[in-house]
Amino acid sequence: SSLTNVAIDHIACGLYHSLVVIDGGREILAWGSNIQQLLFGLPPESNPPLVSPNPVPIHLSRLLVESSGEKIVSIAAGKMHTVV
Repeated sequence: SSLTNVAIDHIACGLYHSLVVIDGGREILAWGSNIQQLLFGLPPESNPPLVSPNPVPIHLSRLLVESSGEKIVSIAAGKMHTVV
């Protein structure tokens, strides 16, 4: 997947990973190293990647965004953390 022709609402860069918010604040994509920590919506047997050079969708089921209609207004990333 690529970010060509994708409208980016927010972007954050950590030491080893990057994130973007797209779709008017309804979706997050992440790429880089150790992104499996962000893929908390996936079942363990799905074997998420440790490193992805391409953007991977982050499942927001635990963030209430999908069910409530709320939108992500900001993201931040650091050396070993991400804040939504």
